[in-house]
Amino acid sequence: MIQAVIFDLDGVLTATDTLHTRAWQAVCDDLDIPFSKDVAESLRGVSRSESAALILKSAGRSLSESEMKKFTDKKNDIYKHSLEELTPKDVFQGVKELIEYLKSEDIKTAVASSSKNADAILKNLELKDKFDAIVDGKMISRSKPDPEVFAIAADMLGIPHENCLVVEDAKSGIEAAGKIGCLTVGIGPDADGADIVIQNIREIISIIEQSSKPSEMQVSDKPCPLDLTSTSALIKHPES
Repeated sequence: MIQAVIFDLDGVLTATDTLHTRAWQAVCDDLDIPFSKDVAESLRGVSRSESAALILKSAGRSLSESEMKKFTDKKNDIYKHSLEELTPKDVFQGVKELIEYLKSEDIKTAVASSSKNADAILKNLELKDKFDAIVDGKMISRSKPDPEVFAIAADMLGIPHENCLVVEDAKSGIEAAGKIGCLTVGIGPDADGADIVIQNIREIISIIEQSSKPSEMQVSDKPCPLDLTSTSALIKHPES
């Protein structure tokens, strides 16, 4: 039974990936460090320090500890300034309606993000007060695919991990949530490995409704997309 829905932030509730990319591009240009589209894609769901390490590894470069701090601090300053551009209009379509539906069904909600700026992002989107719990990069010591961020969110909600549905757009996040037995819902082009794959966040309403009707569900050994035209959609239940 689904008792809580835990959302990743970037790529699920809104899109800040272009802001991250612009900020990394700017600091890389200053140091003449190559920064390709493929490298940018590899940074999704990864912490700032780990992102910097991946960028430098790809470029075959190294920085001293003090240089690395300047590198990441400058990126963060550029990124935080760009967050001022975000408004409630940048919330993905269907998100607010889904949150209201979950509240009406007495289903807990949380945001679990590796971003240390999650609080500011949610505030600018006017979503900060819509969730029962928020876990950000300041509260964790390990980034995805480590499940720490999701475990903390579930524990803050007081819901068993196996009764939590996690919505993610990145493979690392899907892997992380699966490690602790959460049902994973993937959205977007990088949703490989999720128990259920959706195209629109509103489809979670159908998942919730079907989960309350066990007689209408079958067990699948493989992740599969949800067929909304059938009440016999296959849902893989994670091991507890």
